[in-house]
Amino acid sequence: MPASARAEHPHRDPAAIFTAFAWAAFACGMVGAVGAPLLSLWIWPVIVAGLGIVLGIIAAFGAERVLALLSVGLCVVGIVFSILIRSSAPFNAVTMSAELNERLTQAAADEGFTVTYELITDVPRITAVSYRDADGEVQQRDNVSAPWSVSLHTNDFTNTQFGLIGDVRENAEITCRVLLEDRLITERTGTGSARCAA
Repeated sequence: MPASARAEHPHRDPAAIFTAFAWAAFACGMVGAVGAPLLSLWIWPVIVAGLGIVLGIIAAFGAERVLALLSVGLCVVGIVFSILIRSSAPFNAVTMSAELNERLTQAAADEGFTVTYELITDVPRITAVSYRDADGEVQQRDNVSAPWSVSLHTNDFTNTQFGLIGDVRENAEITCRVLLEDRLITERTGTGSARCAA
């Protein structure tokens, strides 16, 4: 091969390639560890961390062995953390969704659902309450005693919009809750006012 051709295609430094793999593995490990608690990312943090393990093992044959092994360890932590969070019952979104669907199906078989609105505050009176009833119509109540609650019966939870707003004058904390068949659907706390939608 002529010298000019060799000059156009310089030989790549293997150490630089291994270093790039080590840093890429480290980045994958960070994504795996930081993304583990985010259930909305589903299984992607585990996949990225798995890729980081492969890159880290390859990089360990180069000059950056410490960085490569550290990256592999970080990737393993990310994978283990993701698995633990997703297998834990309180944080398992798939299990919670399946349980809710099962309860909805059972409630439908029993001819309807019970939706309960709740307002909780430390002050004795709630200035104003607005909520949507089983037909989706807005109902209002003024100057009610705290805590306040009302239960509604509906045959169609999925096609009805439910919402609750509670206000207090004293700028105290107030918490609103929406429950379906005694299962908490949403809960919000605010100062002076709280809004929940389901």
